[in-house]
Amino acid sequence: TFACVEEGYPVITAWVAFEEEDSCVECVKAVRASKKHERKMKAKKLVGLDEHDGLPGEYDVRKLEGDLTLEIKTAPPPSDILWENLHYSMDTFWKRELRSNLIMWGFLIINVFAIAGAKITSVTLPPKIPVCEEVQAGGPFMQCPALWNLDSDDAAVAAQAILDIMPFVKLEKSASACDDFLEYDHFIGNMTKYANWYAGTSVATGAPTDAAGVTAFRDETAGAVWTGGFDDTTHIDECAAQICYSCYCKKNTEEDFCKTYNENEVEFNLIIVGAICVSATANLIIKELAIRLSFFERPHSTTARELGIAEKMTVALMVNMCLLPLLMTTQLAIPSWPGKFDDTSSGWFNDFGNTLVQIALINSISFPFTLLSPVIIWRLLVHFLTPSVKSQRQLNELWTPPPFLLSERYGQMNAAFLYTIIFSSGMPLLYVGHFVKIALDIVIDRLMLFRACVQPPRYTGKLAAQFLYIVPVGIILHFLFAVYMCGERDLPTHTLANGVFGKWPGGPDQAVAIRDSQFDFTARLQRVNGLIPFVCAMVTAALVLIATIVLQVRKRKKKGQMEAEGCPPLSEAKAKKLITDLTSYRITDNPAYNHLFPPGEEVSEGL
Repeated sequence: TFACVEEGYPVITAWVAFEEEDSCVECVKAVRASKKHERKMKAKKLVGLDEHDGLPGEYDVRKLEGDLTLEIKTAPPPSDILWENLHYSMDTFWKRELRSNLIMWGFLIINVFAIAGAKITSVTLPPKIPVCEEVQAGGPFMQCPALWNLDSDDAAVAAQAILDIMPFVKLEKSASACDDFLEYDHFIGNMTKYANWYAGTSVATGAPTDAAGVTAFRDETAGAVWTGGFDDTTHIDECAAQICYSCYCKKNTEEDFCKTYNENEVEFNLIIVGAICVSATANLIIKELAIRLSFFERPHSTTARELGIAEKMTVALMVNMCLLPLLMTTQLAIPSWPGKFDDTSSGWFNDFGNTLVQIALINSISFPFTLLSPVIIWRLLVHFLTPSVKSQRQLNELWTPPPFLLSERYGQMNAAFLYTIIFSSGMPLLYVGHFVKIALDIVIDRLMLFRACVQPPRYTGKLAAQFLYIVPVGIILHFLFAVYMCGERDLPTHTLANGVFGKWPGGPDQAVAIRDSQFDFTARLQRVNGLIPFVCAMVTAALVLIATIVLQVRKRKKKGQMEAEGCPPLSEAKAKKLITDLTSYRITDNPAYNHLFPPGEEVSEGL
């Protein structure tokens, strides 16, 4: 070290390996005393006393020369050190980390526009409802056979109904244009007064009252200029026609009359499949981005780099898979916002829930196999490039297996655990996908670790601790989501004194469904279905808070302390091969850097 200093090289880091364990314990105690001494001096400066007043002139182990103070800390395992990054200052690490986060969030924002585009495109298509029975005979708001009897057993009546509805259908009113008459994918526009319009017995104002009036109306709607249909003030009749048309064509897809419906269905399905593929592909890109950006941050240890990868993957995957789709389906007071649900209704479940479950099932298979892809690529390179290598070094590099990165596995596992446990209270199928992922992970990881990859370094327990910290957070969010999911107004439940449930307490005579306000949390707590998970969330949060406080207090007391464990002298441990990691902090003893210091070369002299 001193020879390097004399040559003008800066000293970045120095390692000290103690022969005796007691010497290491004494050093740790001395460093703790030095830091305590420093805090006392700072306190005296604050109150205006001389920094040496009342303090013994004891030796300070961290003082080097003059005012130079060493930073002494317990070293990571030798195999955990990234020598190529040690000259990057940790004082500027936050800048590198900020750059990585900006790039990651930039990608997520681009993905937001892609998903929003798909959502906005989907609402430009004509509306449809998942349950057509509610608009058939006996429907509360509309009875399609009383307006356009497309399913009539009389072929002449059915043919005339097709001619009557076609002028309305050709206008192709979009789902967004019909938003006032749709609620949670149910048609709520009141079309009852327009029933029997073409029979001349409708009670609506302006309806034809005889055969001549009906004929005149048919001629009018079939004209080149649209005059408004049943209601020339709103789009309720055009939207009703789209609903009746889609319900008829859902079961009669082969008819030429339904050609437009079939084309819209294909387009809608392509949008949904495209959105799912974009989201699934984005998840894979996020994984690669997290790895590359964490490398560019230049941390000083493999553990720190792996933690960065796992953290970025966890946050980005959760944002991309859950937060963004959730926002896209949530009704917000933003112009042109595609979200239309203000509650966890059946329509919300059909939209967001189905998409999340589909992506989760895709990820349960794609995530494990993407971990296998580096091995497959390496095997192919070895097979095809081995005959063309020109030196032993190239051959060694080519035949070096890919690394086994725990961070990839922890990042995916953290995100999969979180979205599974949070939303499983309403989507239990997520458990099946998570089980499949775990089973595939076990098989593929064992195959890679024992037969294909480089032996990983000795990791610290920080990655495992990161997952343990995530578990209680996921459980609390699971219960809070269950409050909204299980406390939804439509679900039968016992209620407290002022609690109510059911959206149609007035029965068939009620015109509009009664709903909870979008963020009315207290209404759900007045239902037993919502109160029980809320109590569980509060109990879990209280236990987590108490455990965190206890652990932090214990950690603070033990900070800077070390107790002898009865380890043998270092030389004896080396001789008996008791050291499981590298036996030295010399860079030349690290297999990852051996090729940089070939014996006999000038660069290796003195090492």
